[in-house]
Amino acid sequence: ADQALALRGLLVGGICGDYVEACHPFLARDPILDGATYAGSVLAALVSAGAASSAYLPVPLSFLAAERPGRFLFGVVVAFGVPFAAGCVSNMKAARENPAGVVRRGSASAAAGVAAGIESKTH
Repeated sequence: ADQALALRGLLVGGICGDYVEACHPFLARDPILDGATYAGSVLAALVSAGAASSAYLPVPLSFLAAERPGRFLFGVVVAFGVPFAAGCVSNMKAARENPAGVVRRGSASAAAGVAAGIESKTH
């Protein structure tokens, strides 16, 4: 169920624009990922200052509409990269704590499961 939800959130967010609400069920379960998501948002805002675009466009159109496309792209990478890295670390921690079965906790974690074709588990 988490794998399907994560894939749907990734597709809707990438194709239709900013629908961050898709990740809230995952963030509620993983405080590490929740904090990293906020940190990624703050850092992305700092590095992309002056890029002016729209969060309600698909990513490629947002890039084209940006006043400073390079800064916009850097902000996108930061906003995705920080929580994704935290999700991977969270999964590695969970794997060490429970070698018999990894508990996938967050949206980035579930997205990593989608990429690997792994069905995620919940607490």
